[in-house]
Amino acid sequence: MPATEKTWRNMHVLHVTFCVVAVMLLVATVFMLSADHNRPWKKYQRKFRELETWSAAAQVDSENSLAFRNKTIELEASLAEVRRADFDSVLLGKFFVEAETVKEDKEAVLFAKADVERLQKETDPDGRFQLRGDLLQRLQDIVDRSKFREDNLAGSLKLQKAKLDKRRADYELAVSDEADAAKQAELLSLTDNQKQNVADATLAFQTANTHRKDLAKALKAITAAEDAAAKELSSHRQSLALLQKTLSDRAPNVGKTVLELPVLDAFNGPLRVDQIWLPKLTLNNNFRDVARFDRCTTCHQGMARSAPGAPSEPAYPEANMVEIVLPTPKERPAFTDGEDEATQMEAVFGFSLAQRGLFKEDAPTVSVVLPESPAAIAGLQSGDVITEVGGGRTSMRELAVSALLENVSWGSPLRLTVERGVPQPYSTHPRLDLFVSDSSPHSMQTFGCTICHQGQGSATSFKWASHSPNTPKQSHVWHDEYGWFNNHHWIFPMLPERFEESSCLKCHHEVVDLEPSERFPEPPAPKVVAGYHLIRQYGCYGCHEIKGWSGPDQRVGPDLRLEPNYHEVAQAVSVDPGVKEMDATFNGWVNDVISSPDGNDARRSLREAIDADAVLGDDAKLSDRTHVLASLLKTPETPGKFPKVGPSLRHVASKVGFDWLYAWLRNPQDFRPSTKMPRFFGLWEHLEGAGLEESERYEPLEIRSMIAYLTSSSQPFQYIEPYEGITASADVERGKKVVEVRGCLACHQHADFPAAESNHGPDLSRIGAKVASQPNGVRWLYSWLRNPAAYHPRTIMPNVLLEPVTHEDGSVSDPAADAVAYLLQSTQGWKPEDIPAATMSDDERVALEELAMLYLEGRYTVDKATAVLRDGLPEGTVVRGDEAAFVGLAAAERDKVLLNYVGKKTIGKLACYSCHDIPGFEDAKPAGAALADWGRKDPSRIAFEQVVQFVMHDLSHGGHHDDPHKGMMSLHPGSAGAEDVPPHDTHGDEVHDVGDSGVEEDDVFATDLAYGVGEDGAHVSPESLDPDTGYFLEKLLAHEREVFLWQKLRRPRSYDYKKVENKSYNERYRMPQFPFNEKQREEVMTFVLGLVADPPASEFVYSPTPREKARLDGLVVAERFNCSGCHTLKMDRWDLAYEPETMG
Repeated sequence: MPATEKTWRNMHVLHVTFCVVAVMLLVATVFMLSADHNRPWKKYQRKFRELETWSAAAQVDSENSLAFRNKTIELEASLAEVRRADFDSVLLGKFFVEAETVKEDKEAVLFAKADVERLQKETDPDGRFQLRGDLLQRLQDIVDRSKFREDNLAGSLKLQKAKLDKRRADYELAVSDEADAAKQAELLSLTDNQKQNVADATLAFQTANTHRKDLAKALKAITAAEDAAAKELSSHRQSLALLQKTLSDRAPNVGKTVLELPVLDAFNGPLRVDQIWLPKLTLNNNFRDVARFDRCTTCHQGMARSAPGAPSEPAYPEANMVEIVLPTPKERPAFTDGEDEATQMEAVFGFSLAQRGLFKEDAPTVSVVLPESPAAIAGLQSGDVITEVGGGRTSMRELAVSALLENVSWGSPLRLTVERGVPQPYSTHPRLDLFVSDSSPHSMQTFGCTICHQGQGSATSFKWASHSPNTPKQSHVWHDEYGWFNNHHWIFPMLPERFEESSCLKCHHEVVDLEPSERFPEPPAPKVVAGYHLIRQYGCYGCHEIKGWSGPDQRVGPDLRLEPNYHEVAQAVSVDPGVKEMDATFNGWVNDVISSPDGNDARRSLREAIDADAVLGDDAKLSDRTHVLASLLKTPETPGKFPKVGPSLRHVASKVGFDWLYAWLRNPQDFRPSTKMPRFFGLWEHLEGAGLEESERYEPLEIRSMIAYLTSSSQPFQYIEPYEGITASADVERGKKVVEVRGCLACHQHADFPAAESNHGPDLSRIGAKVASQPNGVRWLYSWLRNPAAYHPRTIMPNVLLEPVTHEDGSVSDPAADAVAYLLQSTQGWKPEDIPAATMSDDERVALEELAMLYLEGRYTVDKATAVLRDGLPEGTVVRGDEAAFVGLAAAERDKVLLNYVGKKTIGKLACYSCHDIPGFEDAKPAGAALADWGRKDPSRIAFEQVVQFVMHDLSHGGHHDDPHKGMMSLHPGSAGAEDVPPHDTHGDEVHDVGDSGVEEDDVFATDLAYGVGEDGAHVSPESLDPDTGYFLEKLLAHEREVFLWQKLRRPRSYDYKKVENKSYNERYRMPQFPFNEKQREEVMTFVLGLVADPPASEFVYSPTPREKARLDGLVVAERFNCSGCHTLKMDRWDLAYEPETMG
């Protein structure tokens, strides 16, 4: 085939295509290099270097002040004066005497003496300075020559010692070769001669050494004054020199500047990504644990910087506003013409302003603060930005200068508002004693950042690091400035500031080890510890089990579970009719378990005896119920340790009557506003229509039925009889004294003793009205004071040993009876109100039957339930459960049976047994959701129901509904939840400009918040509320887990809003309203959100030493029994502060 000049492709088209592609590649490359050069973290690193340089320069300026320069001149003059002064003749004489002991130095001494005479005759200061220097040099030459001679003699001594070693070796070789005696004697003689040579050389060296040291000592004494003056000057200059060196190291140089230029900085420039590799602190990534990489310090460059000389103090605190009171001269100072404002400000106040600000070019930033100046005494610091002077804004340097030097009321103090510290990401960690620093227990190289803060540690841009805003305003600022968004795809978002202590629970499973200690007197984690104590004190773990063990040897978190209820089981066994047929040993075991449930022997023997009785079948003496309870006497693999927080109700009928019980169950805060008991009834703010009517109809019957069950199942109580031989009648005044001096006020409050503030025990101000509701209430109170454990074996109230007292007149009084007399009159006029009659009305009977039917329908079919309710169950029917009450139902006992049945069901529904010992509920299980890993609960598995609409209505109406019927839940001061009503639009400085919908129209981010609820047009913007409520509203709109908990604690029944229409009465939410305020709710939330059941590797989990473990165990006991109420466990702390103008 013939050759051709034609190509496969058109060359012109190829050339054009290549040119276009090349240009596109060039543009893409330039864009890539530009994007890399402008990456946000590089800007932060450049800015942080500016901050470091500015800080160093400010320190140099502060150090190199006029006072410093004047001090330098003073010290230089002092040194020059010393260098012109005559030498001490006595010291010179000692030097010359020592020098003349060596013949070679006598001539030099003569010349030195001649120099001394010339110095004494010289009067010209410069001439004296020169002659004195020459004389010192001549004296130093004498010392140097003595040193030279000493070195020569030292070399000669070494040579003689080497020769001695040679002679010894020759002799020893001759001995080993068995040379003749003459040869050996000759060699030994040579060795002895050499020893003498060494001795002579040693003596010569020691003489020269002593001579040289004496000369040096004498010369040092001669120059002592000059050396001291020179050292003082050097030390004075050294601080400035070190600061100048620091400034030189931090300041950008030509090399760094060139390497940071575009394009060049992509190739091993000085700005780099900082990465901490944490292979043992793994991160679960799609069902696989991978090594954790934290790059947080890429932006947070100052995280570990400490203040000079203070390793636990941050070098760059986070920005905050500080008030400064700056004194002014009584009269306007007389300034010299032409004097600049910096000199004037230093003269008047002792500080000056930098020519340019750091983060804002024209911000009035304090540069120099002179020591002991008015500014320093007032607390002004270098780096402070003056934002206000006397209430007037000073946004520019010129405004600040004018306000400080011209518009001043001389003689009156100036109030300055300054912004102290630096913004994120430049600030230092606030607790270097605890975190980040190498000397802290959580060094950054060991723990990194995200194991505590969470977030996406491998990210190097703000929006992908999963930061979490703490307020709605912050979220909008972040969105506008950094493009932040809520990344739902990263399941470990950073904890917001309000919950940042939650992560402590990953490693600190005992929690109490986070309380202040000798090493860390400042509380390491006060919020999470407060949440722990609230949960412990309010008994949340009774319903919501918090299991901190995944096995007998695997701890996964805090463990808050009820202790085994051995004593409850034993008390239930004690009233079994068959116990009377058992022997005395059996009864002894029962009593031992009741009084000392922690003992193993009696409990094991009791269980074995009950099991042995159970196998007898029809011949068994004990009841089936007792046989069932025997299994509860076994020791669990990992038993809980926390008691039920409420008092025992096993003998409640011997303590209080119907009226008080009804008022108490209806609303505990009515009788005792400070009670820890939550409110179960009257929580109707979410109800309307038929649902509200149903609650109004049934709740009074539930209260009545609960009282019926509690009193009918109440076991007999043996009251303690008064002492014999008491001659004095009970006296109220003596009783008051008993309450005051016998330690009652260490745990209890009383209106007669306002100084008593402990809430460890209940408030006793109205106790008289409580016990007066029962005929034997006085006897119960007396028995309780005498021996609390007789009524409640697991009570934490101590026996205060109220024994008879003999008075001076010979009368004998009973302090327990006196205390009873005093407490009986403690009522504050409280009486139960609106209590129904003891007998039910016809309407109540109908409602009672309806309630009973609801419960029966849960067990039987509708027809069967109707028949059981109407006729009961035939005699001999074997029924397990509460429905056994209907066996052999008699018409005369119908009301009583129904009340007891509904009462027991209601108690079970509301889980009263979680806090109280109640007969019949010894084997009941926790009623609420387990919380061991709730902090990681998937929000998609949380039922938010219609709570968004409820909260929107609630907030749009100022915190409550416009429903005309508020029921018993009408908010008023002092009622549960009343303190939560947020002020609408009270934070005007934090509100964006919004339209009618409360949302910025051009803000894409804000569309997530544009929720309108219902036809009434209830629109609420999170930023229109206070920061806390606004934060939770934002979270609610995003359906995040923490807000579910917030609303659950705030309005627990609100999740039934618009849901009761499709629920039966017993399917409604049952959680009661706890009397938490806003601060306490966040504390509880902080603790619960920290429950993740995902501890790090064992070496990172806190493991106290045996001594520390004993201390922590003792702390738990001390907190449970309130030992600090009577005993001082730590020294008092006094924090003193004063206003400068009030002193002197």
